Amino acid sequence: LGQRLNVIIDVADALHYLHQECEHLVLHCDLKPNNVLLDDHMVAHVSDFGIARLVLSIGGSSWKDTSSIGIKGTVGYAPPGMV
Repeated sequence: LGQRLNVIIDVADALHYLHQECEHLVLHCDLKPNNVLLDDHMVAHVSDFGIARLVLSIGGSSWKDTSSIGIKGTVGYAPPGMV
């Protein structure tokens, strides 16, 4: 259970960085177990940014002022706040 929780925390930290700490919002668009890699120390790393989107602005307003945009990716997943 401890290792699984650490993996979840690592992925959450990565998404927080992409969504909140980058200069511009980065949407991964295809987060799923196959796109989470574990290193030798069981530290999780988010991978496969092939369909990721860099969001500079939406409709002339800051991305932080919007509640939804067109989202692509794996069915069954939508970034929190984007549904």
